[in-house]
Amino acid sequence: MNHIWFKDEQHKKNYKELSLRFPEVTDSKEYEVTCYLASFPSIYNRFEVTELEDGPLDWFFREIDKGTSRIYSLKDWESDFHMVLAAASFWNNYKGFRLGYSTAIWTDDYYRTFQQACKLWRENR
Repeated sequence: MNHIWFKDEQHKKNYKELSLRFPEVTDSKEYEVTCYLASFPSIYNRFEVTELEDGPLDWFFREIDKGTSRIYSLKDWESDFHMVLAAASFWNNYKGFRLGYSTAIWTDDYYRTFQQACKLWRENR
């Protein structure tokens, strides 16, 4: 984990917690990258780790399955929403992620986190 860039210590701590919840991070690039993105502090604070059963984005897919508009209407977390869409794309090829738009609105911390996720993905081909 020393080679992984984290936004801050909280991001690193969150990743460690998700890694304990999903030990598949050591063998699966889907788990590793998705846990890395979901552990971004402002995203991680939107769910309870104990409620996650099948993967680090259970909370997101539950909202999608319910057909609620809650996740789409949170304008205060637009950058987070696009990071979650990126994570969903890595997780199961979810089709909502728009690279051009996302990278245009992200601050450096989001962009650098996404770059690190891409690097992790490529390292684990």
